[in-house]
Amino acid sequence: MEMEKKKRILYSVEDLNKAVNAIRSGMPFKAASKIFKVPRSTLQDKVKGRTALEKKCGPETILTKEEKNVLAWLFRIAARGFPATKTMLLDSVQLLVKELNRPNNFTDNRPGRKWYELFLRRHQELAPRISQNLSSARNSLTENRIRQWFIEVGAFLEESNYLRITDDPRRVFNCDETAFFLSPKGPNQTKGDKVLVRKGDRTVYSFVSNSEKECLTTLVTCSASGQILPSMIVFN
Repeated sequence: MEMEKKKRILYSVEDLNKAVNAIRSGMPFKAASKIFKVPRSTLQDKVKGRTALEKKCGPETILTKEEKNVLAWLFRIAARGFPATKTMLLDSVQLLVKELNRPNNFTDNRPGRKWYELFLRRHQELAPRISQNLSSARNSLTENRIRQWFIEVGAFLEESNYLRITDDPRRVFNCDETAFFLSPKGPNQTKGDKVLVRKGDRTVYSFVSNSEKECLTTLVTCSASGQILPSMIVFN
């Protein structure tokens, strides 16, 4: 009984439409219910016209078209390096419902876990992800700046008659630093906190200040021929 109740609550309108279309194309009710996770009784009511297809069983959503604005806000702040956490979303919805004078049936006037799960089901273009911290210094690095650096180094080597060095892989070395943060997340994020971004985004960044975190820095150096020098570790 509990599992059936959960299914009734969590199926999305998109899943319902797909199931109804599949049944009208010849798929059995039982198979459509299992594949699209919509109760068979609901599908029978929709297909036989006992209830309107666009009307979903259960209480009406508190936010309707305003959810599109919430969605646009989530995408906009994520694109600018400040993705919203679950807590930020729930706080914002609570404030929005209050400003719109909508009936508030939430416990303690604040949406909870069930509303959050339904919101993600209704908007499957959203995905919870763990972001990577990106400092303002790294954010200001562009492809043009990197190309300009190589041009300037190449010009210096040519002017100094050192360009032949690049022909010998044993004389070409590259250094790269890796920071091991003593506090992996900032003061406003708990470890492992997920943020809401557009589904399919490969890398998610949260912009932070350069001096926000204390870390140990490890400098790794190797040559084009494969020689690895002893690593250097920089402490505070």
